[in-house]
Amino acid sequence: MQIRRGIFFQSSPRNQSAETSPLPHEYRWGPVNEQAIIRDPIFAVKDRRIKAHTRLADGHACYGFFNQAGSVAYYMWITITHEAPKAVPWELNTQFILKPTRGYFWDCFTAPEHRRRGLYRAALNTASTLARTQGVEKSFICCLKENIPSINAIRSVEFRDIFEFTVRRIGPLVLCKRDGRNILVGFGNPKFNLLYE
Repeated sequence: MQIRRGIFFQSSPRNQSAETSPLPHEYRWGPVNEQAIIRDPIFAVKDRRIKAHTRLADGHACYGFFNQAGSVAYYMWITITHEAPKAVPWELNTQFILKPTRGYFWDCFTAPEHRRRGLYRAALNTASTLARTQGVEKSFICCLKENIPSINAIRSVEFRDIFEFTVRRIGPLVLCKRDGRNILVGFGNPKFNLLYE
Protein backbone atom coordinates (compact mmCIF):
# COMPACT_ATOMS: atom_id res chain seq x y z
CA MET A 1 0.00 0.00 0.00
CA GLN A 2 1.22 3.52 -0.86
CA ILE A 3 0.08 6.56 1.12
CA ARG A 4 0.46 10.32 0.56
CA ARG A 5 -0.73 12.93 3.06
CA GLY A 6 -0.70 16.60 2.26
CA ILE A 7 -2.31 20.03 2.26
CA PHE A 8 -4.00 22.03 -0.48
CA PHE A 9 -3.49 25.79 -0.45
CA GLN A 10 -5.30 28.61 -2.25
CA SER A 11 -3.99 32.07 -3.02
CA SER A 12 -5.50 34.57 -0.60
CA PRO A 13 -7.09 37.88 -1.65
CA ARG A 14 -3.94 39.66 -0.45
CA ASN A 15 -1.80 37.46 -2.67
CA GLN A 16 -4.08 38.10 -5.63
CA SER A 17 -3.48 41.83 -5.41
CA ALA A 18 0.16 41.77 -4.34
CA GLU A 19 2.95 43.01 -6.56
CA THR A 20 5.45 40.45 -7.75
CA SER A 21 8.38 40.17 -5.37
CA PRO A 22 11.78 41.12 -6.80
CA LEU A 23 13.44 38.28 -8.62
CA PRO A 24 16.82 37.11 -7.36
CA HIS A 25 19.22 39.27 -9.37
CA GLU A 26 21.42 36.48 -10.72
CA TYR A 27 18.47 34.57 -12.21
CA ARG A 28 16.08 35.07 -15.11
CA TRP A 29 12.44 33.82 -15.01
CA GLY A 30 10.88 32.36 -18.13
CA PRO A 31 9.24 29.41 -19.85
CA VAL A 32 11.21 26.16 -19.95
CA ASN A 33 11.07 24.79 -23.48
CA GLU A 34 11.76 21.35 -24.96
CA GLN A 35 15.36 22.30 -25.74
CA ALA A 36 16.10 23.11 -22.09
CA ILE A 37 14.40 19.88 -20.97
CA ILE A 38 16.61 17.83 -23.30
CA ARG A 39 19.78 19.78 -22.43
CA ASP A 40 19.70 20.59 -18.74
CA PRO A 41 20.92 18.18 -16.04
CA ILE A 42 18.02 19.11 -13.71
CA PHE A 43 15.75 17.00 -15.96
CA ALA A 44 18.14 14.02 -16.19
CA VAL A 45 17.04 12.55 -12.84
CA LYS A 46 14.53 9.67 -12.74
CA ASP A 47 12.00 9.94 -15.58
CA ARG A 48 11.67 13.75 -15.56
CA ARG A 49 12.40 14.17 -19.28
CA ILE A 50 9.77 11.64 -20.34
CA LYS A 51 7.18 13.17 -17.99
CA ALA A 52 8.04 16.67 -19.19
CA HIS A 53 7.44 15.84 -22.86
CA THR A 54 4.09 14.24 -22.01
CA ARG A 55 3.03 17.20 -19.86
CA LEU A 56 3.91 19.75 -22.55
CA ALA A 57 1.98 17.70 -25.12
CA ASP A 58 -1.02 17.69 -22.73
CA GLY A 59 -1.05 21.50 -22.56
CA HIS A 60 0.68 22.08 -19.21
CA ALA A 61 3.47 24.67 -19.03
CA CYS A 62 6.85 24.62 -17.35
CA TYR A 63 8.44 27.82 -16.05
CA GLY A 64 11.62 28.35 -14.14
CA PHE A 65 14.61 30.36 -13.11
CA PHE A 66 17.67 30.22 -15.36
CA ASN A 67 21.12 30.94 -13.98
CA GLN A 68 23.64 33.25 -15.66
CA ALA A 69 24.92 30.36 -17.80
CA GLY A 70 21.38 29.79 -19.12
CA SER A 71 20.75 26.50 -17.31
CA VAL A 72 17.56 25.77 -15.38
CA ALA A 73 18.18 26.26 -11.65
CA TYR A 74 14.53 25.88 -10.60
CA TYR A 75 11.36 24.75 -12.35
CA MET A 76 7.64 24.54 -11.63
CA TRP A 77 4.76 23.20 -13.68
CA ILE A 78 1.79 25.52 -14.16
CA THR A 79 -1.67 24.57 -15.38
CA ILE A 80 -4.06 27.37 -16.28
CA THR A 81 -7.63 26.76 -17.38
CA HIS A 82 -9.74 29.18 -19.37
CA GLU A 83 -13.13 28.05 -20.63
CA ALA A 84 -12.94 24.30 -20.02
CA PRO A 85 -11.85 22.16 -17.06
CA LYS A 86 -8.58 20.26 -17.32
CA ALA A 87 -7.19 17.10 -15.71
CA VAL A 88 -3.93 17.67 -13.81
CA PRO A 89 -1.47 14.91 -12.81
CA TRP A 90 -1.57 14.36 -9.06
CA GLU A 91 -0.45 11.94 -6.34
CA LEU A 92 0.11 8.20 -6.90
CA ASN A 93 -0.75 8.26 -10.62
CA THR A 94 -4.09 9.95 -10.11
CA GLN A 95 -5.43 13.20 -11.55
CA PHE A 96 -7.78 15.90 -10.35
CA ILE A 97 -10.05 18.23 -12.28
CA LEU A 98 -9.18 21.93 -12.37
CA LYS A 99 -12.19 24.15 -13.10
CA PRO A 100 -12.14 27.03 -15.62
CA THR A 101 -10.33 30.27 -14.65
CA ARG A 102 -8.16 28.40 -12.15
CA GLY A 103 -4.41 27.99 -11.84
CA TYR A 104 -2.44 25.15 -10.30
CA PHE A 105 1.29 25.14 -9.51
CA TRP A 106 2.90 21.74 -9.14
CA ASP A 107 6.02 19.57 -9.29
CA CYS A 108 8.37 22.34 -8.17
CA PHE A 109 12.09 21.58 -7.92
CA THR A 110 15.25 23.54 -7.11
CA ALA A 111 18.65 22.15 -8.10
CA PRO A 112 20.62 21.46 -4.88
CA GLU A 113 23.33 24.02 -5.65
CA HIS A 114 20.69 26.78 -5.97
CA ARG A 115 18.74 26.11 -2.78
CA ARG A 116 18.28 28.61 0.08
CA ARG A 117 18.27 31.58 -2.30
CA GLY A 118 14.55 32.35 -2.22
CA LEU A 119 13.75 30.86 -5.63
CA TYR A 120 10.68 28.94 -4.46
CA ARG A 121 9.03 31.96 -2.82
CA ALA A 122 9.91 34.18 -5.77
CA ALA A 123 8.49 31.58 -8.17
CA LEU A 124 5.19 31.35 -6.26
CA ASN A 125 4.75 35.13 -6.40
CA THR A 126 5.77 35.33 -10.05
CA ALA A 127 3.53 32.42 -11.05
CA SER A 128 0.57 33.97 -9.20
CA THR A 129 1.05 37.19 -11.17
CA LEU A 130 1.39 35.26 -14.44
CA ALA A 131 -1.85 33.39 -13.70
CA ARG A 132 -3.74 36.61 -12.92
CA THR A 133 -2.61 38.18 -16.21
CA GLN A 134 -4.16 35.16 -17.97
CA GLY A 135 -7.55 35.57 -16.28
CA VAL A 136 -7.12 33.18 -13.36
CA GLU A 137 -9.41 33.94 -10.43
CA LYS A 138 -7.94 31.43 -7.95
CA SER A 139 -4.60 29.64 -7.82
CA PHE A 140 -3.83 26.45 -5.93
CA ILE A 141 -0.81 24.43 -4.86
CA CYS A 142 -0.50 21.31 -2.72
CA CYS A 143 2.35 19.96 -0.65
CA LEU A 144 3.05 16.75 1.23
CA LYS A 145 2.85 17.19 4.99
CA GLU A 146 6.40 16.08 5.65
CA ASN A 147 7.81 18.86 3.45
CA ILE A 148 7.87 21.52 6.19
CA PRO A 149 10.20 23.98 4.38
CA SER A 150 7.87 24.10 1.36
CA ILE A 151 4.77 24.46 3.54
CA ASN A 152 6.38 27.40 5.36
CA ALA A 153 7.35 29.03 2.05
CA ILE A 154 3.83 28.61 0.63
CA ARG A 155 2.24 30.16 3.71
CA SER A 156 4.78 33.02 3.70
CA VAL A 157 3.59 34.22 0.28
CA GLU A 158 -0.02 34.50 1.42
CA PHE A 159 -1.43 31.17 0.32
CA ARG A 160 -3.87 29.79 2.89
CA ASP A 161 -4.64 26.19 3.83
CA ILE A 162 -7.97 25.03 2.43
CA PHE A 163 -7.96 21.29 3.20
CA GLU A 164 -5.81 18.28 4.08
CA PHE A 165 -5.85 15.12 2.00
CA THR A 166 -4.84 11.47 2.23
CA VAL A 167 -4.44 9.27 -0.84
CA ARG A 168 -4.02 5.50 -0.51
CA ARG A 169 -3.27 3.16 -3.37
CA ILE A 170 -3.73 -0.59 -2.92
CA GLY A 171 -2.94 -2.10 -6.31
CA PRO A 172 -5.42 -0.54 -8.75
CA LEU A 173 -7.73 0.70 -5.96
CA VAL A 174 -7.31 4.36 -4.93
CA LEU A 175 -8.97 5.90 -1.86
CA CYS A 176 -8.86 9.65 -1.39
CA LYS A 177 -9.98 11.56 1.70
CA ARG A 178 -10.40 15.30 1.99
CA ASP A 179 -10.19 16.62 5.59
CA GLY A 180 -10.48 13.06 6.91
CA ARG A 181 -13.87 12.42 5.32
CA ASN A 182 -15.58 12.47 1.92
CA ILE A 183 -13.94 9.30 0.66
CA LEU A 184 -13.50 9.28 -3.11
CA VAL A 185 -12.88 5.88 -4.71
CA GLY A 186 -11.20 5.23 -8.03
CA PHE A 187 -9.47 2.47 -9.99
CA GLY A 188 -6.36 2.58 -12.16
CA ASN A 189 -5.60 6.22 -12.89
CA PRO A 190 -8.74 8.00 -11.63
CA LYS A 191 -9.70 11.66 -11.98
CA PHE A 192 -10.96 13.17 -8.72
CA ASN A 193 -13.10 16.26 -8.24
CA LEU A 194 -11.15 17.55 -5.23
CA LEU A 195 -11.61 21.29 -5.56
CA TYR A 196 -15.36 21.53 -5.23
CA GLU A 197 -15.85 25.22 -4.52
